[in-house]
Amino acid sequence: LVEVGKLGHSHCSGTLAVSGRKPVWSVNLCFWIMIVTVLILFGGLRYRVGNDFDSYCLIFENICKDWDTILYNGTEAGYVWLNRLVSVWTEEPQWIIVVTTALITIFGVTAICKESKLVPFSLFIFFSTVYYQGFNLIRQCIACSIVLLALVYAKRERWFWVCALLLLASLFHKTALVGIPVLFLAHFR
Repeated sequence: LVEVGKLGHSHCSGTLAVSGRKPVWSVNLCFWIMIVTVLILFGGLRYRVGNDFDSYCLIFENICKDWDTILYNGTEAGYVWLNRLVSVWTEEPQWIIVVTTALITIFGVTAICKESKLVPFSLFIFFSTVYYQGFNLIRQCIACSIVLLALVYAKRERWFWVCALLLLASLFHKTALVGIPVLFLAHFR
């Protein structure tokens, strides 16, 4: 897979091309789909792995039983609402692990896909830091992945998206708000 990542250095430009009537999948697009799928399945289907696995499952089970927000004063609103959204679909707590892993992976890999010049190295860094820590620090890693994508938009000076992504990240962990002044200070120095 690493070698395939080196082939298509077009930063996710390998979209589905239509040639006549048959869709043609590029090698680059297939690479990104495989990476995202493997990471989501690997992290999402883990069971009782990570220090907080049982805590996150308990939060989900409690939200399935009762949507009362008073019980979740210490938990960020975005995470509570994500649990509520998943609980509408299913009462199986494993699904919140799958969905949170998908969010971490999709935001992080999208940032890598859009900006990385060294895809294999970037995937290694992402996997060994944010993704792996997501087994223990789910809410923080969701926020971190969103902030990573906000950095891509900051580099492109798309400030509306930077602010929107940072505010979204802060719904999962309040420390993401630190990114607002840091990104603007970095831009204006």
